[in-house]
Amino acid sequence: MEASVKSNIKAFNLYGNLYFVGSTKVSVHIIKTDVGLIMIDTGFPDMYEQILDSMNDLSLDPKDICAIFHSHGHIDHFGCTQRFKELSGAKTYISRIDNDIVNGKYDLSWAVELGLERIPYFNCDVLIEDGDTFTFGKTTVRCVLTPGHTDGVLSFFVNVEDGNKSIIAAMHGGIGLNSLSASFLDKYNLSYDCRNKFRDSLKKLS
Repeated sequence: MEASVKSNIKAFNLYGNLYFVGSTKVSVHIIKTDVGLIMIDTGFPDMYEQILDSMNDLSLDPKDICAIFHSHGHIDHFGCTQRFKELSGAKTYISRIDNDIVNGKYDLSWAVELGLERIPYFNCDVLIEDGDTFTFGKTTVRCVLTPGHTDGVLSFFVNVEDGNKSIIAAMHGGIGLNSLSASFLDKYNLSYDCRNKFRDSLKKLS
């Protein structure tokens, strides 16, 4: 077994049934529902033990994960997905567009740029379209396509509860500008129009 590594951000409760178990490298969130845990993104491949450690600190059992949502198809957001799926049997979700990144059809995961040699490719179980909603007990996840950072970035709106109070938590799925750089776009022969899509997505969310 790998040595347990503490995150450089202590795991904490964001609000009610919403938790943070990531690090400064990348965010990983857990939503506790009536029917199991929802995980949003799974971090870099080397973060598995760290995430387990953080979940343990919050008394969250990773075997209770029933759904793994991916904001987009970059390696820091799907690096541990297969391992968590094997542990829990969770269904995996991603936009239909970005599934072709996580399954290796298009080499746009940023793994090469980050010097990662082994990429844990896979196909997701559920391919999401713009506006799709998924219900887990009393919790609903609404998915909004917000392209730019990748063509298939998803942003999420989730009702989270603290006692009798319920609020909507929102997350933009891809605000990074690295994949909009000229060097990256030219290297992979991608359209510069992604920059306009990014701006339009910000307007769409607002």
